[in-house]
Amino acid sequence: WIGVVYAPQSPAYYLFGATPLIPAELMEMFLGFAILAFLLLYRPLREVAGRTVLTYAVLYSMARFNLEFVRADRPK
Repeated sequence: WIGVVYAPQSPAYYLFGATPLIPAELMEMFLGFAILAFLLLYRPLREVAGRTVLTYAVLYSMARFNLEFVRADRPK
């Protein structure tokens, strides 16, 4: 896995130094695009009003929940 080393002026560099970190922000962006692509493909199949919003809410919450396991946040 190739980690990201943040710039010396950033808060992430202040906390973790030059340690390569998993780019959680980029992963979340790609997950958002994947959810968007799925919803655009799924859109013609919807039968009930509001199903697209409900599907987005479920998919985003599942993605966000799983993404929290790879974040490098330190416990407060």
